[in-house]
Amino acid sequence: MKCPHCGQEHPDDFLLCPYTGKSLKSQTKVCGNPNCQYPNVPIEAKFCPRCGWKFAQNNKSGKEENHNQSHNNYSFDIIGQFNEGIAVTVKNGKYGLVSKNGKIILDCIYKSTLPLSEGLSAVENENEEWFFVNCQGDAVLLLDKAYNVATQVGFNCGLCAVMKWDNLSNRYLYGFVDKKGCEVIKCKYSWVNDFNQKTGLAVAELENQGQFVINKLGQRQSDFFSSIEIADNFLVVYNNPKANFIENRITGERTFLPKVNPSDLMIGIGEGLCSYVVNDKLVCFDIRYPDMRYSFKERIYYFYSHFSNGLLAVKTRGNGAGFIDTKCNIIIPLIYRNVKDFTCGLAAVQSQETLKWGYINIKGEQVIDFKYDEASQFNDDVASVTYEGYQIVIDISDTIIFS
Repeated sequence: MKCPHCGQEHPDDFLLCPYTGKSLKSQTKVCGNPNCQYPNVPIEAKFCPRCGWKFAQNNKSGKEENHNQSHNNYSFDIIGQFNEGIAVTVKNGKYGLVSKNGKIILDCIYKSTLPLSEGLSAVENENEEWFFVNCQGDAVLLLDKAYNVATQVGFNCGLCAVMKWDNLSNRYLYGFVDKKGCEVIKCKYSWVNDFNQKTGLAVAELENQGQFVINKLGQRQSDFFSSIEIADNFLVVYNNPKANFIENRITGERTFLPKVNPSDLMIGIGEGLCSYVVNDKLVCFDIRYPDMRYSFKERIYYFYSHFSNGLLAVKTRGNGAGFIDTKCNIIIPLIYRNVKDFTCGLAAVQSQETLKWGYINIKGEQVIDFKYDEASQFNDDVASVTYEGYQIVIDISDTIIFS
């Protein structure tokens, strides 16, 4: 194996060069020309082999040089939620990536970027080529042109959902590739969902047969049903008109839900707790004790996601929003216009009077004042908010990290 840095030959089982200490894996970088963006340029190249764009003399692209600087006034149009310390950014309709300390990982020149997952982010350039970058913005995997990434996440359980055009059926078929870009679960399904980290399972669909669960080898693990979701260690199965139920993937026990159309059943599962709404009526229960179900007294307009920190964010038909516990008792009064789930010990809440957003703790105490036009949930102890029309990133102490 030849070292891409010093040119010396080494045994195939070597991972690092004994002379430079660097990885023997051939590394790549992305062309900095916005009209090219070829992601597979050799790391030592001085010119892009596709368009001829010249890299800086120190063998780093202009993009990489900019990464070493802190961009505290980049003025993004949108900063997404942070995941693994990286967020998707949008500027003038183009996508990029930024770290939670304001370092530009990828400039906003791409057609699409996805949040970082398992250390990799999927990127689509203007030539509709998909590739993956690491948390430094280095291209580490170029997908074959036959594939399109078919997920909003990227890699889960080491696999990424993709779709590929099938000439025989004259439509896209779905499957999974691994981190080497190899198609390890054949593209033969009419639809797939991402793998679930807790169960190691994914939902797949075959036309005219329904949805079912597969493992990482592509082996079917359930019967066919109308629709399936995976939440925590549970399957949520919609099999109208026969039955709707929750199945514990560890014990196999089934907890039955109301027999209604899936479109009429809004359900959330978190922390082993289930909440569902049918005809504006909210019911909550511990899945271990399905016979002990509690009903909320007010008509529900919406509830948010699932239980978090033992609390469920709800909004009533009376336009008040707040938080309830597992027995449907109001814990944080329904005095807000809107609320979001607790993350990192804080929840975003919107004032009824000013329509501005702030944050409260799990005791219901206001810890960040109502001053933001928009506010996302905290993740990695940072959140993106909108202040006077500008997107900024704050930490849990309300300190501005960058804007």
